[in-house]
Amino acid sequence: MNRHIYILTFTLAIIVISVVSLTIYQLYSTAYEEQKKQLTAIAKSQAKLIESVAHFDSIYSDKDVEGGAIQATLNQISNAYASFEGFGKTGEINIGKLENNNVIFVLQSRLLKENRDSIRTINRPTPVGSSYSIPMQRALMGESGSIVGPDYDNIQVLSAYEPIAGLNYGVVVKIDISEVREPYINAIIISISLAMILVIFGSYIFNIINNRSIRTLKNSEEKHRSLIENINDVILILDKDGVNMWNSPAVKDQFGMNPEDAVGISAIDYAHPDDVERLRETVDYVVKHPGETVFLESLKAITPNGELYYLNDTFKYLPDTPGINGIVVVVHNNTEQINALKKIKEKEERIIKSVNDLKEAQKIAQVGSWELDIIENSLEWSDEIYRIFDLKPQEFEATYEAFLSYIHPDDRDMVNKAYSDSLINKETYEITHRLKLKNGNIKYVNEKCTTNFDDNGKPLRSNGTIQDITAIKLSEIELKKYKDNLEKMIHEATVELEIKNNKLTKSYLKEKANKDKLEETYSKLKKAQSQMVESEKMASLGQFTAGIAHEINNPINFIGVGIESIEENFIEVFKVLEEYNQINNNNVSGKLAEINNYKKEIQFDSLLKYIQKNTINIKNGVERTSEIIDGLKVFSRTDQDKTSIIDIHKNIEATLVIIRNQYAKRNISIMTNYGEIPKIECFQGKLSQVFTNLIMNSIHAIEDQKKSNTGIITITTKPLNKKEIAINFKDNGKGIPSKIIDKIFEPFFTSKDIGKGTGLGLSISYGIIKMHNGKIKVLSEEGKGTEFEIVLPIKYSPTKIKE
Repeated sequence: MNRHIYILTFTLAIIVISVVSLTIYQLYSTAYEEQKKQLTAIAKSQAKLIESVAHFDSIYSDKDVEGGAIQATLNQISNAYASFEGFGKTGEINIGKLENNNVIFVLQSRLLKENRDSIRTINRPTPVGSSYSIPMQRALMGESGSIVGPDYDNIQVLSAYEPIAGLNYGVVVKIDISEVREPYINAIIISISLAMILVIFGSYIFNIINNRSIRTLKNSEEKHRSLIENINDVILILDKDGVNMWNSPAVKDQFGMNPEDAVGISAIDYAHPDDVERLRETVDYVVKHPGETVFLESLKAITPNGELYYLNDTFKYLPDTPGINGIVVVVHNNTEQINALKKIKEKEERIIKSVNDLKEAQKIAQVGSWELDIIENSLEWSDEIYRIFDLKPQEFEATYEAFLSYIHPDDRDMVNKAYSDSLINKETYEITHRLKLKNGNIKYVNEKCTTNFDDNGKPLRSNGTIQDITAIKLSEIELKKYKDNLEKMIHEATVELEIKNNKLTKSYLKEKANKDKLEETYSKLKKAQSQMVESEKMASLGQFTAGIAHEINNPINFIGVGIESIEENFIEVFKVLEEYNQINNNNVSGKLAEINNYKKEIQFDSLLKYIQKNTINIKNGVERTSEIIDGLKVFSRTDQDKTSIIDIHKNIEATLVIIRNQYAKRNISIMTNYGEIPKIECFQGKLSQVFTNLIMNSIHAIEDQKKSNTGIITITTKPLNKKEIAINFKDNGKGIPSKIIDKIFEPFFTSKDIGKGTGLGLSISYGIIKMHNGKIKVLSEEGKGTEFEIVLPIKYSPTKIKE
């Protein structure tokens, strides 16, 4: 008897497994074919779109983008795909090119997932003929179709590939084959497992019924528990309030909970808030209807660790069954199937979104795609073509003949011939023609088409794109009119230029005759310029000669007044001394009293202090006069052809002494900020002339500014490196206008009023700095001030000065 039961069980198992496997395989085959069609459609549409964009860029963007038209196309496609997230976990669109017999990937629509980063090789060239990147290799060989084969990571993928006609590129749309198969493999495993459990369970019950054996309640309970403990579904026994009294060990495998931990807890506590009431109503119902089986589908439950499960539960209340006396619940964990269905739905939604994105991209690019089934003479248009034709889909029955009716009558034969020739020659064609719409408007379009043939060379299906280029074409027409007009103007200008050229030739011969005379004049000007350089120095001296006299006159006055005052005071002192000389032994007391009274009368102590103060004033006057004379010596040095080692700071101070009257009478302050710089080798007198010119320019700039606040000139020195020092002269004057700043070092150029400058000061200063092998530059902002920076070498080295 047992042998028959085993045979029956085995037969049922084979039947169940076969039915389940065939059913799921059929579902998988359907989904596989649908997936392949979708990938193929995307690949073709992407290839057509890229071809159209590339053609457009080859005409209009070839010189506008670095890298040419192909780079412009790649930039547009990259921008279009920037927000494209792919589809599924692994679905993506790749674009590659053939270079040096290697496949080079130039664009991927998205990055791979983290768990595949370690094997990612997409940046590495793939040799043609290798076992990697099979789909892209086929696309680059001019083939189109779909395949299950290895990609650039040697992972088996379902992919559609399409060459991009006219370019050395291919497009591949792919998804890992494991992702396509995963939900169906899981479904097979779960379904077969569940079926086997039910078959074994059924066979076991059948064996008990057929044997009609009478067993004790204990043996029956143990066998039932043994069966329950060895099936994947969780078996629960609840009391009539829904509290868990016992559960099978499968609760640990299915939900990660220890069986003993779940005892004593109400099943309702595990229900998701959305399903609490539904579960409570089910428990109440089965308690009121003993022996009736109730099926509760897609019950959501939450475990203590927060995981969400979807359950299919069967309830049956057995109050009088020995060993049970409660509600028996068979819990089937349906979470994987539900999640798999969700993922399939999400995948479908992403594919739909990808299609919608493609439609939007076509709308933006004004490129529509079409497909003609030659066998059925059925024509499919994308939404963008309807927009180009100013039609709605329901207003137009798309056939090839109907399409021809919208072509401009003058272009109809040309379009028809181009399509017919492409079928005969089996070649892709591309033409530009006009459309004449219902409202009479004329549009220009660029059309491209390729046709697929069967093995016998019979045409099956044509695919193409139409791009609205009306605006571009109208611009070309306008440009041609402009070009023709421009050519006419150029011709007229050329004739006029020839006439003027003849006149210029005559003028040139006349000018050439005056060349010798000009050279002679130039020689005289050079000699005059040399004289002007020296006269500029004398002019500078003339500007502040009166100031120098005033400066010398002040300390001399101090000396004169001091000497007169001392002379008067010494008369009183001598009188006191004379009184002291008249003292003898007979008149000491009386004479001293007279002298002391006299000293009080003439305030003798104050008189001595006043003599001392006048002495100091005389000394200061002498020193001030000495400083002015020393400054004049520096400025008027005659050893212009000899260099000397000097202290720049002393040279600057000597210059300030000379021109002190110029800035003091204008209420201008001189601020010095000296750094630690070494002595330098230079022409001392010439540098003094440069310093004088720069400071006087600053004084005049501040005076012209006419500000109510005090003018400030800041002189700063600093070391630049081991070989050079820098000297900066900065003022808060009116500044130099930007339009003339490049001219300030030119000879005879001046922005001052007539009579206030010769225009040689800065030119001479520039030449002196160049003589020292140094540099001078200016920074100025109109209305805010000017700063001159002089860079001088510490060690003088002769340099040839260009005249």
